Amino acid sequence: MLALAVPSTSGQPSPPAPAELVVCAEEANLPFSNERMAGVENRLAALLADELGLAVSYRWLDLSSSLRRYVLLERGDCDLVMAVAEGQEGYLTTIAYYTSPYAFVYSEGSGVEIASLDDPALRELRIGVQVPAGGSAGPAWEALAVRGLVENAVRYAPEPGEDTPLGGVVAAVAAGEVDLGIAWGPVAGYFAARSHVPLVVRPVEPAIDPPFQPLSFAIAMGARPGDDALVESLNLALAARWDEVQALLAEADFPVLAQPRPRTTIASPGADEPLRVGVVAPQPTPGSRVNGTYYTDLMGEAVRLGALLADGEAPGVGDRPLLKVRLASAPNPDAAVRAARRLVAEGAKALVGGVGAGQAEALSAVAAEAGVLFFDVGAVPLQAACSPVTFHLGGSPEAYLTALYDWFGDEGERWFLVHEESEEGTALAGLAEALAASRPGGSPTFVGRVGVEPRALNHLAVLETVAAADPDVVLLTLQPEDQVDFLSQQEVMGPAVAVAPYPHLEAQSRERLANMTVRSANRSLRYSVQVWEPTLGVDDEDPRGGDELNARFAARYGRPMDPPAWAAYQAVTLVAAAAERLGTFTVSGAIELLEGDLAALGMDKPAGGSEPARLAFSAGRHELIQPLYVIEVDPEAEWGRRVSDQLAIARPVAAADPAPLSAPSRPCGASPTQR
Repeated sequence: MLALAVPSTSGQPSPPAPAELVVCAEEANLPFSNERMAGVENRLAALLADELGLAVSYRWLDLSSSLRRYVLLERGDCDLVMAVAEGQEGYLTTIAYYTSPYAFVYSEGSGVEIASLDDPALRELRIGVQVPAGGSAGPAWEALAVRGLVENAVRYAPEPGEDTPLGGVVAAVAAGEVDLGIAWGPVAGYFAARSHVPLVVRPVEPAIDPPFQPLSFAIAMGARPGDDALVESLNLALAARWDEVQALLAEADFPVLAQPRPRTTIASPGADEPLRVGVVAPQPTPGSRVNGTYYTDLMGEAVRLGALLADGEAPGVGDRPLLKVRLASAPNPDAAVRAARRLVAEGAKALVGGVGAGQAEALSAVAAEAGVLFFDVGAVPLQAACSPVTFHLGGSPEAYLTALYDWFGDEGERWFLVHEESEEGTALAGLAEALAASRPGGSPTFVGRVGVEPRALNHLAVLETVAAADPDVVLLTLQPEDQVDFLSQQEVMGPAVAVAPYPHLEAQSRERLANMTVRSANRSLRYSVQVWEPTLGVDDEDPRGGDELNARFAARYGRPMDPPAWAAYQAVTLVAAAAERLGTFTVSGAIELLEGDLAALGMDKPAGGSEPARLAFSAGRHELIQPLYVIEVDPEAEWGRRVSDQLAIARPVAAADPAPLSAPSRPCGASPTQR
């Protein structure tokens, strides 16, 4: 049995910040929510947060369908919407915590007795119908329209008020403006129970209007797709506090259909539970392509899949798995911090992530404050702070630049640097020049340098400056989209000069390589560098093959194992190996193992020869010293659905040797140009 000890690193970690849950809600929308926390959803959020030990805060906004999805999914301003239809597209939903029908509302003693939409008496009544904001008809109005009853019906859309924009239709019944109201059950029940006129609330029949229009809806909570850990925890909390949840609904007079208490076999973390590893990464959403985050999100999805593969292959302890991967989705650093703190609060002893701007730094800070491990599987940040609990598995800027200098060095010593005119771009340019100057013989020599504004679509003036310098090689450190634009325009202007493209993480996915190849016919975009190559080991004739990891990944997921997937797989595997070696898992014990020879933990990586490379984390900065792979892109290859087509986009041509394990890395706290 694996026992977990309290983490211990050098010194005592400061008390971790409270784990937080940010809810998207409307500040004046009773009976559901308001800023005084009087709504059912406010009280439900507080109840579940109490069960999970979370602090609740709110992001107030108009919860139109498009806006709430944008704020939750794309911007990541909040983590949860308290009420969506169970299984609603675009969300990961909890179990339903109530089901409520549309209801008829009429005055007691008025003589109105309506039980069905097919009652002939409806043709003689004035009918008020609750409809959604924005002009859409809603299911009840559509049911009346099918029966030809809309001529004597009036729509009641939400009207901004102090607290009750939804109460219009029930108020109209009480005032005698209409004979009959039709509203969704929670609205009908809540306002009818608080009316000064006695009102009757009766479920609408049929519950499903033929052929497929439901008039009864199961309501769940909606999180980001990929936020599995949060949804699983909420499901546990709903099951644990089920009676109190139902009491909240009854106090608000929501008419609900009978629903059994949910059952679950998932236990809360305890001494006999598997070691928990939290994985935090962005995931593709419906707006990823529109908002320009698609390739970053694609790499986040690769992290998730790599971690899950490692989770499935980890050893067990008796009849129990050794570890359990817990998944969270975070589109930005703030969301990543909230997710990481929730994972730590529920017992995670290691975090995996780092894809997306600022996420590695944010997760490293959470790990340091909580005294847990963090494995950065994205590109190593330029100014990453050293931390005893943080280990970087991606390629460092120094390693990428060294590989480019070595591979393109045969083209000549005169280089020209084109970089992004931004803080990060300027820092990377400074590192590139400093690193070149420190190499034996000072090669390459930069004969010019120019900064380019991000998304500057016209590069002709820059190309003229480059041509005037007559370099042998252009080091292009622009972001991937700008690299494509630059190369496309260079193709037109000519003459072509060798281009060494800096391998930003988003450019290392097979799909991104295919996109860049199609959009730029420039054969200068022929070689690139990657931290992992998904064809290794797939071709038995490849001398760099040595394991079947890529084949196992492709067989399970039907896609190539992009670099972040490899890094996440290795991170989870290292945690499992350390736990197995230690027996009683401690962070300090795991750090001691990770700072040694990683071959002892079963980690290897194909190199240029028949033997695997010797891998180790550098002292201080904990950057993985590892071979990188030079790949050749095939401009004739076409992207297809088959894995074989996707692998054919590029092939490895060399393995760049890692720096000697004894070589000192950049000191902790140094700027990118200090060595």
